[in-house]
Amino acid sequence: MISITLKDIEYSIPASWNEVSVARFEALLVVIGNEKLYDTVIEYSLGIISSLTEIPLVILKSINNEEFEMLGELFTWSNKDVVSSDRKEFIINGVTYVPVSNYNGLTMGEAIDSELIIKDSTSVNLLSNLLPLLVRRTESVGKGRKTKLVPAPFDATQYAELKEELKNALMITDVIQLKGFF
Repeated sequence: MISITLKDIEYSIPASWNEVSVARFEALLVVIGNEKLYDTVIEYSLGIISSLTEIPLVILKSINNEEFEMLGELFTWSNKDVVSSDRKEFIINGVTYVPVSNYNGLTMGEAIDSELIIKDSTSVNLLSNLLPLLVRRTESVGKGRKTKLVPAPFDATQYAELKEELKNALMITDVIQLKGFF
């Protein structure tokens, strides 16, 4: 992350897609999907910057042209495709998570859950809605040197809390490959 100061407040700016959380990526998709709500190209650009950072749109509208150009230069990476980091495990708040490696590994109940989640999702929130099903806490299987970490069974009772935790902790590059499931 890059730190910048605007209007005497310090903000963090992602330096690449590797620093954009799933939640921020969804905010970006909302802006892109509502481009017609922005009156000008500059206002739309500020909406995009706001979605990828914590800088409120009202602050961005008050910056000068020099600051706007500087911000634009900091976001040149956003013109590139989001590329998977291919990470195989994630540690969030001291807990290890792994992605489910294939759709065929889901139980029938989990497959039904995934179909219901897909049915009730939009293109903006589909990935974060599926995260609790496709990124799981780990459990150890085997003994000694043959011990390996595998995804734990899906726990629907923890769905809402886990969804919020995962979409804020995981970067879009960590999970973009999961879109290939569906």
